[in-house]
Amino acid sequence: MNGAPARRRGCGGAGGAARAGATVKVASALRRCAVLLRSRGRARIARSAIIERRAVIRVESGAELEIGDGVRVGGGARILVRSGGRVEVGDGAELQERATVVSLAQVAIGAKASLGEMSVVVDFAAPEAEEVELPLRAQALAAAPVRIGDGAVVGPKAVVGAGARVPDGGRVLAGTMLGQMI
Repeated sequence: MNGAPARRRGCGGAGGAARAGATVKVASALRRCAVLLRSRGRARIARSAIIERRAVIRVESGAELEIGDGVRVGGGARILVRSGGRVEVGDGAELQERATVVSLAQVAIGAKASLGEMSVVVDFAAPEAEEVELPLRAQALAAAPVRIGDGAVVGPKAVVGAGARVPDGGRVLAGTMLGQMI
């Protein structure tokens, strides 16, 4: 024994977070750490990224996900990239516990940006109820790219919606809504 702390196989860090490089290795390492990764699209996760337990990452066919170096995805956080969508998470960014990112078009989270606990970032808005005879779930969603700048902070329980732009170093206060929602 060389005095180094013991680590469970396939899980790095004291908190049981997964560290992985290639997509195939990511999937097997994340499964061992109770993290759900379903990727039919293109997922690139940096070797130094930390994905904590209970995180859910889904990349549908025709979608892309890129997670940069030093990114931390907290426990219970969710990233869902729907077909045709793209999510980019810059180096050193953090998605805190139970933060959610859903993309139909494009979501870009800058380097060292932080999404607070239970915050939500979506790049689509609910359809307008113009056609009252047609159920809302059958109507098309309006999607517009979302950009969260380098070093920006999205507070806990804040919602960032379609078309929103948070400037570099900007702040979205806790519990506020920004962008098009309806």
